[in-house]
Amino acid sequence: GEGCKRHKEGLDPKRRRGCEGRSSGPWCRRSRTRICSLRSGGAGRTQAEAGMVVEVDKPKICGRCRKSGAQMKCPCKSVMYCDTDCQKHHWPEHRGTCTVALVKKLEKHQATRGRDDYRLGPDMLTVARLFVDQDRMEQAEPWALEAIRIFRLVMGNDTVLVQATLQLLGKAYTRQGRLEEALKVHNEELDIARRLNGDPSKNVAGALSNVGATLVAQGKTDAAMQKLEEACAMMTSLFGPDSEEAAWIRGNISNILDKQGRHEEASAMRAAVLGAQRAQQAGGPQGGDAACNDRVAMLLVNQGRSLHEQGRLGPAAAKLEEALAMIRRLHAEKHSSEGECLQMLGAVLRDQGKGNEALPMFEKALRIYRKTCGSQHKKTSSALSSIAKMMAQQGQFEKAVEKYEEATAIDRVTLGPEHDSLALGLYNLGLCRAQMFDKEGALANLGEAKSIYARKGATHQDARDVSGLMEKLQGMVM
Repeated sequence: GEGCKRHKEGLDPKRRRGCEGRSSGPWCRRSRTRICSLRSGGAGRTQAEAGMVVEVDKPKICGRCRKSGAQMKCPCKSVMYCDTDCQKHHWPEHRGTCTVALVKKLEKHQATRGRDDYRLGPDMLTVARLFVDQDRMEQAEPWALEAIRIFRLVMGNDTVLVQATLQLLGKAYTRQGRLEEALKVHNEELDIARRLNGDPSKNVAGALSNVGATLVAQGKTDAAMQKLEEACAMMTSLFGPDSEEAAWIRGNISNILDKQGRHEEASAMRAAVLGAQRAQQAGGPQGGDAACNDRVAMLLVNQGRSLHEQGRLGPAAAKLEEALAMIRRLHAEKHSSEGECLQMLGAVLRDQGKGNEALPMFEKALRIYRKTCGSQHKKTSSALSSIAKMMAQQGQFEKAVEKYEEATAIDRVTLGPEHDSLALGLYNLGLCRAQMFDKEGALANLGEAKSIYARKGATHQDARDVSGLMEKLQGMVM
């Protein structure tokens, strides 16, 4: 259609693939052509696959016998049981990770030994780590801060325990979207590691990797790549190129490649990391079970995302289904990584033309994010944007505008006024307003998006794209 022809001529040159035969957007009454389609942050889709069957709601699996349909939940919310008999028999295994029992024990010791007893620090660090693993960051933070206070009081600042707790605290802040605080904490972790161990060392490389991952979350990909490449080189020199330590950092580097649009490179790098990790861990004492962990699950999620960006929907769905099964096995409680899986699976279904199946995935992901990350978080805004795009594709532009406005309001607070994600949301918001023939509103949103992109340089591709679209809109009679 004419809409796709205009699309190919320059309205959205980075997303031409997969638009053949489709038209979208309101007609321009003067030129009788259509405005281009919404951006998703990735390429158009060309491949439709069938056969994906995913349960939106998590199966309730007993932590002891592994049967489905478990109805009881431990007060710590991290494990389900069929009945009290299963709970009783599983207690010797679970007691060391039950946060309710561990917190009660700590509070009792605080009352009898005093708040400054050095023996409390390691137990507090354990509780904080368990809360982070369960995606309960607000509960993790006070225990991590109190552990740091005790360690510094008893042993001083430059200790391995302070460094380890700072690493955990930075991870919690990053997941909460508190990126400036996270970067400050990880830089402090790095300084301690350098004073304790010097360069090169495993702890310094790990801290560099944490700084890099936080910079990625801030959208500072060039600075992040510098830190991660330094960390990877250090791990490679210490443990070899095929080591687990170097592999995990290459996994982080692959995420930057995806953000730079180098999806095939990212997929190849991530596939190599996954293959090496599975080969090493399958030969270990735990066998294949060692390859079922949060790091492997997130590698699979990111690989699914990368394949989706390439339009390879079938392979993307396979990776995401594998990741979802792993995450649900690891976490009986609500967990943000489950939301990421469901959101990406929803995107695959959407691009297969199965909007009615995709929307419940997006809505479930949004509920998980609000529960685990809070209402003011980048993941929450991302799920809102996915729902908005679905609404727009169904012609429900007023509802789409409402969701995009909510998402961009969150991004302004959590990411700041100059982040690419905010610009992308404003771009899509402007296009929705154009679909509603609100030319003034559309130009205002697109103008703000253009100004964000332009700060990266007058020749930035996205700035040129938006400028071109604004010129076309200004010449249209709606």
